[in-house]
Amino acid sequence: MTDRDRITELEIRITHLEDHVDQLTRSLLALERDRQAMQREIETLRDQLRAQASQGAPLRPEEDIPPHY
Repeated sequence: MTDRDRITELEIRITHLEDHVDQLTRSLLALERDRQAMQREIETLRDQLRAQASQGAPLRPEEDIPPHY
């Protein structure tokens, strides 16, 4: 294998690695967007639970009395 062949092979490998890094970056960004959306949903649910608690509603369903009692 000549030096030129080795350089060409290395350039090809670098190109593949750069593509792989780009794919990983896109995946990571998508996961971060999902995490942020879930965090906002958790905060919304927490606020709803607090609002229910301030109105006298039980925080835990097991504290709620079933309708047949």
